[in-house]
Amino acid sequence: MKKTAITVMSLITMACGNYTPTEAPERTLYEEIYVSRQDDGGYHFTNNGNKEWLVFLEEKNIGKLNDSLELTYDKNERAVFLAVSGNDSLWVSERNLSIEGVPNFRDIGGIKTNDNRQIKWGSIYRSDDFSSTEESGWEKLTAMNVKQKIDFRSPQEKKDNPDIFEERLNGKEYSLIIDPGNMDEFKDIITDKNTTQEDIDKLLHDMNRLFVQQWAYRYKEYFQLLLEAETPLVFHCTAGKDRTGLCSALTLYALGVNMETIYDEYELSNHYRHGNNEKLVKKVAFMGIPPEIMRRAMGVERSWLKAGFDQIVQDYGSVDKYFEVALELSQNDILKLRNKYLY
Repeated sequence: MKKTAITVMSLITMACGNYTPTEAPERTLYEEIYVSRQDDGGYHFTNNGNKEWLVFLEEKNIGKLNDSLELTYDKNERAVFLAVSGNDSLWVSERNLSIEGVPNFRDIGGIKTNDNRQIKWGSIYRSDDFSSTEESGWEKLTAMNVKQKIDFRSPQEKKDNPDIFEERLNGKEYSLIIDPGNMDEFKDIITDKNTTQEDIDKLLHDMNRLFVQQWAYRYKEYFQLLLEAETPLVFHCTAGKDRTGLCSALTLYALGVNMETIYDEYELSNHYRHGNNEKLVKKVAFMGIPPEIMRRAMGVERSWLKAGFDQIVQDYGSVDKYFEVALELSQNDILKLRNKYLY
């Protein structure tokens, strides 16, 4: 028995001998005031600039922010704060909402536009799927009044990982299927011992080109829902990084955000999904799949999103023309979106 146990342990050690955990990537999106939540629900403000700010909550001054500031707060509630420095002001809140079981659920609010406005907090969320949402997560979503969900997953993905969004939140789901292709083929590429990181890049470059061409009509439908929405909405796929990543990029562009910031927001998935991705990387290491290949496939790269935008310019001449022709958004529609979703 002892000899058998030693043999089993030896096999396990050999199987995961190539796995070495990695640190979470840094956040890629610069925020002059970064807001996070502590375990007890309290707010922590970090000043990444050189201005002194006064922070207000519902017109009440809660403190002066030089380097950092902390505020005791109910962990089941969320707040949006106004920071003022001379003639400058910023609306600030936490970006990742810490929805238990949904690590990549985040708010695209607070991001600045080219004309120095900000996207409203608590209006548009992006996420991975809700199949593992814990009870505390549903309670947070209820408190946030998230009533509309746009699901880009394929029928098979939804069957494999169903959720109870409509029942639990008394909400409405819109199924805008964007099928990224043959998942068996994707699995074959991942498990092929000859696959390189360059192969993964090519796969995702091609996928993003396909999104903006073959599936443009789904993003057109999304924008119509965005124009009509009367309550906060969330759009998502499975991991919340590819189909959702492009949707977020198009949304930010429509609202007037510059491309560099759009790429930075896209890459935040590497930070927020790191813990879940590492669990999967470790698990498949037992199957002989190199960690660097799985990490590449489960992350995002700026060049993947750029491939999609490059395809848009190649096909339509400009991103603005793509919005006009493929997404059928008029200048008046763009103006309505900005009046609705910007401070």
